[in-house]
Amino acid sequence: MKQEKVMAALNTTYLWGKWHLVSFKLVFLGLKWNWGGNATGFIAYDKEASVKVDIKAEKKLFPSIASLMFNNILTYGGNYEIKDNCVIHRLDYCSKKSWLGKDLVRNVLMLSKQSLILQGGGKVFGVILSWAK
Repeated sequence: MKQEKVMAALNTTYLWGKWHLVSFKLVFLGLKWNWGGNATGFIAYDKEASVKVDIKAEKKLFPSIASLMFNNILTYGGNYEIKDNCVIHRLDYCSKKSWLGKDLVRNVLMLSKQSLILQGGGKVFGVILSWAK
């Protein structure tokens, strides 16, 4: 199967459904590492524009930016919007209380029927999440 790059207009129907976490990489000043041991979870998008995320790591990382930020559990939900090559998650609830009411912008690096790669964050700190159906 040919791996598809992000198209000018994302194919929303490819996004719909439940995706299982393949990898959760933290990026800090260009350096990448895995978040926690054996991170597991899912992200689910539906055609009514709802999103739900549930991710946890098997063990705490110490010292770690991620463990301080998420305590090795990250759950949130709300609605999503597609704009250009981004999926914007608008949070209604979140395990990280300071994120409530915020928008998480996720650049779609790759989307096909079976694979999704999202990137979020800024120039100094970010994440790359790989998902599979």
